[in-house]
Amino acid sequence: MQLSRREQYLGKPASSVFSTPALSRIVSATENTDEIIAYKNTHLSVKTKNMMMHGLRAGTVVSLLNAAQIQTTEDQLRKKLHYKGHKAKYTFGDIITRSPRMIACIQEAKAFAQTDSNIVVVGETGTGKELLSQSIHAWSRRSQNNFVAINCAALPENLLESELFGYVEGAFTGATRGGKPGLFEIAHNGTIFLDEISEIPLGLQGRLLRVLQEREIMRLGDSQVTPINIRVIAATNKNLESLVRAGKFRSDLYYRLYVLQLNLPPLRERQEDIPLLTQSFLRNFQAREGDGCPLELSDGDCRLLQSCPWRGNIRELQNFCERLAVLYRPGVSVSGLIAHLLESAASPETPPPCPPLMPKAAHTRIDLSYEELLAVLQECGGNRTQTAAKLGISRGTLWRLLKKYQVGQT
Repeated sequence: MQLSRREQYLGKPASSVFSTPALSRIVSATENTDEIIAYKNTHLSVKTKNMMMHGLRAGTVVSLLNAAQIQTTEDQLRKKLHYKGHKAKYTFGDIITRSPRMIACIQEAKAFAQTDSNIVVVGETGTGKELLSQSIHAWSRRSQNNFVAINCAALPENLLESELFGYVEGAFTGATRGGKPGLFEIAHNGTIFLDEISEIPLGLQGRLLRVLQEREIMRLGDSQVTPINIRVIAATNKNLESLVRAGKFRSDLYYRLYVLQLNLPPLRERQEDIPLLTQSFLRNFQAREGDGCPLELSDGDCRLLQSCPWRGNIRELQNFCERLAVLYRPGVSVSGLIAHLLESAASPETPPPCPPLMPKAAHTRIDLSYEELLAVLQECGGNRTQTAAKLGISRGTLWRLLKKYQVGQT
């Protein structure tokens, strides 16, 4: 039987065509079948569908397909679906700010977006480096193509290399049949975002440098090069220049990457944004949970939040807001809950997270009357962090006042 010459079998009895035992068994079966069988040097996907007339089988439709072709089609479909998943979800409109420094950073980023030059985004952990990078991509002429992100610190060197460059079939034990395109290929005509670029192993830095210089890649196990057209945005929370001096980062890669640079300010230097971000996070969390009871912050609550260092930046504030939204119930004091969460988050080995709101000259005041102190303490439900903040004194000063007036735990 030669499947490529089907015309000679048209009109012939099935028994004369399907001469192999496996095919004969499938065709003669009374039930519909769907099997893969070995046939000569290949594998066939065989499907049968019985044609019924008046409750009796009048014939059988047999479909034969080369299993290798099916797998190729499936791989292509998977790749297409994989490619569709790499899209930028955020734009500059999603960045909540009224900070002059942040607004200036956004304007600079919009100008950079109109070029194809490499960009390094520098900022502390949690400042929104990927959000800014996605916004740059969405503002650029590459916006209709893929935005591909990878965290260089998340994978060991061998896996990071195969993810970035891809591999051909048989490149290593366990390699996917048919091979796999790397993220550089997937980012073709789009943008690749290399987060935590400082953590990329030295052994891979040379290959990355060649990609940036030659704009071509070679899959693992392959001898053919594939040209690519990509825009590279890298992000780091470290000083790459100091890593170069320490021999932990290649100087040639450093200079190739540092064409354009954006510096994201930490949240503690964007205090005017804290109330905006807090209200936005709270609304989003409550909408997600279907909570119809709005959680409103007073001016005092906002000042208290603004006085915190937020070492984890926006990510820490977002997590704090989620805890606040989850724990809040109607009738609960928002101010008291905020103060409680801030106090419970403070490490006993470190100073309280919220510095006092008043000038330092006022921190040494111990001339408050007993009545004044007690009134504020009761107003704050006995919470000492909130009491100190409202009085504009440090917790140490508050402790001395409590000791002076012999005020016990409330």
